Amino acid sequence: MSERNGIYWTNEKRKLSQLKPWPRNPRQIKQDQAKRLGESFDQFGQVETLAIGPDGEIYNGHQRLNVLMVEHGADYEVDVRVASRPLSEKEREKLTVYLHKGAAGEWDFDILANEFELDDLLDWGFDKKELDLDLWLPEPPEDPGAQMDRAEELREKWGVESGQLWQLGEHRLICGDCTDRAVVERVMGGEKAAFCFTDPPYNVGIDYGETTDDNQSFDDFGRWCGLWLAHVPKKHLMTVGIKRMLWWREIAGDPTWIIAWVKRNGQGNTKLGGTNKWDSILAYNVEPDGGIDIVEINNDYSENIKTLGGHPTAKPVELWELIMRRFCFDNEIVYDPFLGSGTTLIACERLGRKCRAIEISPAYCAVAIQRWVDMTGGEPVLLYNEEQQDG
Repeated sequence: MSERNGIYWTNEKRKLSQLKPWPRNPRQIKQDQAKRLGESFDQFGQVETLAIGPDGEIYNGHQRLNVLMVEHGADYEVDVRVASRPLSEKEREKLTVYLHKGAAGEWDFDILANEFELDDLLDWGFDKKELDLDLWLPEPPEDPGAQMDRAEELREKWGVESGQLWQLGEHRLICGDCTDRAVVERVMGGEKAAFCFTDPPYNVGIDYGETTDDNQSFDDFGRWCGLWLAHVPKKHLMTVGIKRMLWWREIAGDPTWIIAWVKRNGQGNTKLGGTNKWDSILAYNVEPDGGIDIVEINNDYSENIKTLGGHPTAKPVELWELIMRRFCFDNEIVYDPFLGSGTTLIACERLGRKCRAIEISPAYCAVAIQRWVDMTGGEPVLLYNEEQQDG
């Protein structure tokens, strides 16, 4: 027996008929949860006591009362903990919240993944959205990296040309313009993507060759963005750098949330968005997660821009994987209208998701194809060749 604030608790037995439910109880139970609770009683008995007041008013245990009443009837006796005095309504409210909202710890999902069977957890009451199913995947192959210094060589090796549609295992890649509805529909093949995380041009004057004008006026850039944004799913995130970040409120509306991507190896505020010490990731129609509102992942690739001749804003796979794990479920199709050297494709392969991607540059498509081949050992399949179809 222990006493705090004038309250102490004693163990007793009471019949279910002596217990009085609280009309204002905010807790509820679904049918499948009640079934599992009943199965728990059948296998293990009454593990937890019910908490009640001196006159039988229930403070904790309404769902157990309901299940036991159905299974055993009003004369069934249960173990209870009885308060030495009645709780005030405010005390009762506070106790209910304390007992059911975060006061009893939280799950360690790493231990669940390493020490428990996934099928058991799903059978016992977890759902797939609650569990981080990526933790149950076998260790994925390492990303071999993008061979940007071989871009033209790889384009010739694979014979990549504009208009081609490639199958890469569970993924599809088309070489074309993401503002073209026909291109988008071809790569999607009648499917619908549920999630998009992409790295569009920042409009800061970077030389992308003849494929993209990265030095447009605000109006022209906004119109161009509207064309490709029309095809992205409702739930999407994009890196936009910091120089033009304020433009996006007019272009795409207010984001649901902004994630700050911090890079310790950045070079301060420069023209090349990917080399800044931090970049913004705009998130639309996703549930904010305070646990990753600031992400700290170095952009190792930016250190090799001059030596590799690579895309100045290429992004690390680790960042893409972190975002996908949080916002994209394992059965969702991921869309990327600006695949670049293949970061989204590689992240999807490592996480067991399906990627549908567009890249306007044949050379970058070839780099992404080779990157996937090097990692998986798979065989790319050319599904569609626009020139052959036209011929």
